[in-house]
Amino acid sequence: MTNAATDKIQFCQEYGINISPTEWPCHHLPDAILGDRGELAGMAVETLIPNLNVRIENAAPYRADWKGLVERYFRTIHGHVKPFLPGYIDTDFRQRGGRDYRLDSRVDIDQFTEIIIHLIRYHNNHHYLSSYDREEMMITDNVNPIPIELWNWGIENRSGRLRTFPEDIVKLNLMPSNKATITARGIKFKGMYYSCDKALKEFWFEKARSNLLSKSEKLLDISYDYRQPNFIYVRSPDGRDFEKCFLLEPSERYSQKNIHDIEYLQAYEKWLYQKSQSNELQAGVDLISDIESVVNRANVLASVTVDEHLSNTQKVSGIKENRASEKAKRRDDEGFELAKTETSILTTVLPTTNSDSPENKSLQPDHLELLKKKRQERFNEHRE
Repeated sequence: MTNAATDKIQFCQEYGINISPTEWPCHHLPDAILGDRGELAGMAVETLIPNLNVRIENAAPYRADWKGLVERYFRTIHGHVKPFLPGYIDTDFRQRGGRDYRLDSRVDIDQFTEIIIHLIRYHNNHHYLSSYDREEMMITDNVNPIPIELWNWGIENRSGRLRTFPEDIVKLNLMPSNKATITARGIKFKGMYYSCDKALKEFWFEKARSNLLSKSEKLLDISYDYRQPNFIYVRSPDGRDFEKCFLLEPSERYSQKNIHDIEYLQAYEKWLYQKSQSNELQAGVDLISDIESVVNRANVLASVTVDEHLSNTQKVSGIKENRASEKAKRRDDEGFELAKTETSILTTVLPTTNSDSPENKSLQPDHLELLKKKRQERFNEHRE
């Protein structure tokens, strides 16, 4: 369908074939398409019909005679390529002892497309339709029953309903459609987040964060390609314009993957999450047990060291001094010492003979020693 609306000069150049504009002048959308069910049945063409005004008709199952012209042209193509195409599968392929023609294949898909292009050029410009019944005006105008001459005469003398659309608009309406949601993190689609220039200019994400968008305003009609999830396209209501959205950095792990791979990866991650729930639950129970154990030891220690005969005011009166002594103790215990050995170098170098002399003692009371003595006395009393 896209190829029908594509400029054939550019299309042929992709395969190294140069043609003139008069050799293949078809780049239009048809008024109707006769399909053999398949992709043209159901939701796959729901945007093509209203947006491009193309009528879809499907033949009944198992009624090849309803589209005989198409079936006959398939046979025509086979007749042209069969003698020259290595690996062509003949009718005896499945017979016992028949040759496996797949072993003879040499042509890839691009080369086969090139062959079909040459075949179309031959049919359009040189094939004489001997059984075609020309109108009287065609005979008068000396129009030969060659497809390109019949086409040009029909364009000139018949009104026709040829319509041209930009190739991107045709592709937009041929791609699958779905709904995306505007969130504070971006435009969410299948677990991935996107952004676009329009969303940034109109502050879509800020409005979503502030709950300024209604439920209907958050939903966007988008088109996407299964093979290229790096982009999605926000369609206009008539399908004649779009806004291109780019995959955001947090979703870059899905870049260069197709939609099927992404859905499998997301399902696998969900399974891993569900599998880890039992382990996490057990770890949470163990965490509660560890915390309760620490608190119980703290309660036992407090019952030994705290004097219950003191009033609440007396219990909190020494908080400032206790905090200062505790800070001093933790500085000594937690201070960094690199290349630490069992015996400190300072103890072997510094003299210690006068360290206990009365002259070197501070005139201020040693609060840490007093606290230790007080705690020991209370502990002894409880033991008695």
